[in-house]
Amino acid sequence: MKYLVGYVLGDGMVKWYRHGGYEVKLTEKNKEHARYLAGLMANVLGVAPSISRDKHREAWRVRVYRRRVYEKMRALIAMALK
Repeated sequence: MKYLVGYVLGDGMVKWYRHGGYEVKLTEKNKEHARYLAGLMANVLGVAPSISRDKHREAWRVRVYRRRVYEKMRALIAMALK
């Protein structure tokens, strides 16, 4: 879990959309490492993230659209930053 929180702080994003969307996103250049991160999220958080190629950069995106994951990551990031 600590590795994911650190990764979100470095190369990720936690975002709330006004019309009810919640997103946790990680960006990684290496496809195999993106798959590793997706598997780690699946094991630790119990969700199946999507992996897609970023058309504007040479990178891969690992995304989760779940409110509980968003809230958990926000709480863990707040604790890490204290």
